[in-house]
Amino acid sequence: MKPFLTENIQMWEFFEPGLRKRLPEISVEEGMTERVRGALLEMLPRRRREI
Repeated sequence: MKPFLTENIQMWEFFEPGLRKRLPEISVEEGMTERVRGALLEMLPRRRREI
């Protein structure tokens, strides 16, 4: 096995606990389309409207 070229152990150690915590929240019945849509929506920057 070869590591990913962009492997970063420190980043993985930072994100892994949160990812493992969220893992049970994923519905087995949820389709791939919904999973991708949800992931993309979470990655979009949140913009505030200023009045």
